[in-house]
Amino acid sequence: MHVIIDYTLGNFGPFRDDVTLSLEATKLSEHPENVIRSDDGRDDLLSSAIIFGPNAAGKSFLVDGLLALNRVVSSRGGDDTLDRAYVPYKVSNECRDAPVRLGIRLLIDGIRYDYRVEYTDREIVAESLHYYPNSRRAKIFERDGPASFPKAKKKVADLTASDTTYLTMASIGKDQDCSRVRDAITGMVFAASDSDVLIEDTCRMCDEDPEMRAMLIRALQTADLGIDDFSYKERQIALADVKNVLPPNVYEDLRMGSDSISAMDVYVKHGFKDADDEGRTIQIDSESSGTRCMFGLMGMLIPVIRNGGVLVIDELGGHLHSRLTRWVVQMFASYNNGSGAQLIANTHDLGLMDIDELLRRDQIWFVNKNRDNGSSELYCLSDFEGVRKDTDVLKAYLNGRYDAMPVVLHRGVLP
Repeated sequence: MHVIIDYTLGNFGPFRDDVTLSLEATKLSEHPENVIRSDDGRDDLLSSAIIFGPNAAGKSFLVDGLLALNRVVSSRGGDDTLDRAYVPYKVSNECRDAPVRLGIRLLIDGIRYDYRVEYTDREIVAESLHYYPNSRRAKIFERDGPASFPKAKKKVADLTASDTTYLTMASIGKDQDCSRVRDAITGMVFAASDSDVLIEDTCRMCDEDPEMRAMLIRALQTADLGIDDFSYKERQIALADVKNVLPPNVYEDLRMGSDSISAMDVYVKHGFKDADDEGRTIQIDSESSGTRCMFGLMGMLIPVIRNGGVLVIDELGGHLHSRLTRWVVQMFASYNNGSGAQLIANTHDLGLMDIDELLRRDQIWFVNKNRDNGSSELYCLSDFEGVRKDTDVLKAYLNGRYDAMPVVLHRGVLP
């Protein structure tokens, strides 16, 4: 089993200074079902962390930071991965060309690992991996420049290009510890905002896994969407027929590989009593955005809950009723989650800010932006004194107790 202890990012997007999102359980006693227990009690971790804050505060950049880390350690170099993953804090001159800093601490089969990487748009400038066998910190490798490896295996270092992580090359070389860490990072599941892509992926996964198909249908029924079954058909579309609707560069890239593209038509079957078979079957494009979102999201959530891992969601609940969003979060409680899966998500659904029935105080996080310099900060509800188990957190938040909310200056736009 692998789980996230915490992750850190700095000089990334609006986060000028290092911030850390921790999933280490504090000594709070509420909601024990939201804690992934370790054998010795020293590594008890949270099953979810939910991030709140106003628009443009930086919530999505917390997700993007994990995605950037995923891409950087997935790449073998020789491409534009670093360029796309390099998003420094651009308000300050000293940060604009400085390295991005990313780090993650993991618990893998009971052993702690601490991986750090710094990079620009062209090269890796620092990198290290430590672990804690027998609870003592030990160095696996260290890199202090694109081609400087004071503590590393020379054979691997010689094969590591300036735009490639040592972690990647050591994993390819079958280094056990590096492989475990890289697999944990690249194995994180990201729920894309494009529900149509998720729907297609979900359909294909269900073809390969009948048990998942049954679980998906059961989930859709539990969510009260009225869907009893689904099917799909794939077809080919001539590129010439869509040339005018595709960006020129996309069209040219596609044309180099084929003269057609595949499309998928997905149909859901409802249990309407007063309709014939044709009337019960509806193309999913005609369904609400919430139904499409739920269908696609389940394809990401079910394998993680079943097999373990980390699900990362940007804008959880953007198209869902608040009760369905709560239900998604509750899937990660111990009575549903025997594999130790974790959820990291940002949201505008204030109904999740519930410490009475849903979340612990150390699971609620806030992102707030400094209006003077544009930098963002991250902090946890449990950092505040005087917040008790019976505190009406939502009311306090709306009253400005924890900041991290928009300030609406006027009642209207027109005078």
